[in-house]
Amino acid sequence: MRSISLGQLFELKYGKSLRKDKRVQGEVPVYGSNGTVDYHNESLVHKATIVVGRKGSIGEVHLVATPCWPIDTTYFVESRGKYDYDLEWLYRLLKTLRLQDLNRSAAIPGLNRDDVYRIKIRLPPIADQKRIAHLLGKVEGLIARRKQHLQQLDDLLKSVFMEMFGDPTQWELIPLESIAKKGRGTFTNGPFGSNLLTSELADIGVPVIYIRDIRDAEYRRVSRVCVTREKAEELQTCQVYPEDILIAKVGDPPGTSAIYPKDEPVGVITQDVIRIRPDLKKVNPFFVSGYLNSIYGIRMIREITVEATRARFGLRDFKAQKIPRPPIELQNQFSVIVKKIESLKSSYQHSLTDLETLYGALSQKAFKGELDLSRVVLPMDEEVLAEVMEPITTKLPDTQPVIELPAPDSVAGFFSAKGRKALIAKWLEVYLELLGSRPFSAQHFMETAQQRLAELLEELQEPESLTTDYEFFRFGPHEYDHVKELIFQALESGRLAQTYDEAGNLVQLTMAKG
Repeated sequence: MRSISLGQLFELKYGKSLRKDKRVQGEVPVYGSNGTVDYHNESLVHKATIVVGRKGSIGEVHLVATPCWPIDTTYFVESRGKYDYDLEWLYRLLKTLRLQDLNRSAAIPGLNRDDVYRIKIRLPPIADQKRIAHLLGKVEGLIARRKQHLQQLDDLLKSVFMEMFGDPTQWELIPLESIAKKGRGTFTNGPFGSNLLTSELADIGVPVIYIRDIRDAEYRRVSRVCVTREKAEELQTCQVYPEDILIAKVGDPPGTSAIYPKDEPVGVITQDVIRIRPDLKKVNPFFVSGYLNSIYGIRMIREITVEATRARFGLRDFKAQKIPRPPIELQNQFSVIVKKIESLKSSYQHSLTDLETLYGALSQKAFKGELDLSRVVLPMDEEVLAEVMEPITTKLPDTQPVIELPAPDSVAGFFSAKGRKALIAKWLEVYLELLGSRPFSAQHFMETAQQRLAELLEELQEPESLTTDYEFFRFGPHEYDHVKELIFQALESGRLAQTYDEAGNLVQLTMAKG
């Protein structure tokens, strides 16, 4: 595997300005540094390419499979013609290089292409590039599915809320301030100014909760900032306990709410986070959070939001708002449903985290040349399949036999190229025995073997995991070449016989008589 600089591989060409009033509605995507910004009826680039952010969202990388028009805040990739590369491989490589860190400008972020050109990479053979892109693409697909599952659960929760509570005006309306427990600091935001200095933050201790920890209607801690226990005691009125309600005062949009989980330690909120410790005799915290995240809660927050550098609202205005109070029994029923859905979400979230970790590890190893790619089987199109099988492919019989292939002794063989070869050899032996005197078709055998493998994979407990993904184990060139080798061996040994027509063309393969 040779080492080259990116500048030897491709040129980053400047996009071209296309003012909005000059665009004609069409199907060609217009790309800015952050992705598609519009559509036009002409293309600047007439084939698939990679668009890279030059100004603004610098270093953002977009794979564009169709002709497109990159505008002047972008670069687009064009091969220098010296080395071959797979576009999907290059796209994933560029995503790992953190091009945004190459920004030199203190005023307007900008990416200098000479800085990109100097980056050294390992250039694998084109076949291995395709394998890397295929493998990472499969993991990306699983990650996308997990994110879709999480979104579906969020949508389900909103749907359940609307079904159970409907129009809030049918219930008694009470001021938000009245739902908190009696006592000091039960409805507050975090400390301001000198009450919590940057110098008092630490890496370990009592966690500090920021608005970035309240996302998608749930609490997921991404901050890694703490204060000492002594400082947390000084900020007792700003402490957070399990099943307190958290609301982001700032954001896009502001007002996102979440319940502080039971398995989290006592924390301390920052000034942009509101914490409510609810009176459980009046309201269930899960109902309150659900309402704030519903279309009704969003409308309520919008009325008190001030548009500044970042949209925000104040604690006093928030406290004065009114919310419905359905019967506490109904609220509690909703809470039970929420907890079940949150349990599912937690499972999916852990799976997503594992997949993202796996993707990071695989991509690092792949682009450093440390990944064993022999197990990665590429899907083949019909032309490639015909080329591989041509020496032994014969016309399929009108009636194809139905042959049941046995299960292997162990499923462990699925997960290596060597294991699949052994499995194919065993299945071919059984197939020929059961075929009898009927014509043999290598194509039909491989279709039968692939179908049997799919059935066995579906029987495993986690069919959506990477190791049991059906497409990941689709037979490819290595397996077809192995079948060719086995069939030629059978022909040499006399086990299979070839039949020719009068013109000398191969008609079929059959089991040899006697």
